[in-house]
Amino acid sequence: MAEVKTTSTGGMKISPRVIVGLVLGAVALAFIFQNRETVTINLLMFTIKAANWVVLLVIFGAGMAAGWLLSQRRK
Repeated sequence: MAEVKTTSTGGMKISPRVIVGLVLGAVALAFIFQNRETVTINLLMFTIKAANWVVLLVIFGAGMAAGWLLSQRRK
């Protein structure tokens, strides 16, 4: 876990990992708030209605899982 350190003058020094994490969190929140509308997905005989950000998050997760599974086969 990233640490927040204090300097000898009493000021706080925040590590770059914390800064990157905060920036990514802010970008993720902006993405969610801008993609709240409901979308309809038709796949074969199924129809799914969900928020756009949820659909994109599920597709991103499925892509990561597929990439991880394919990389495991090569070892």
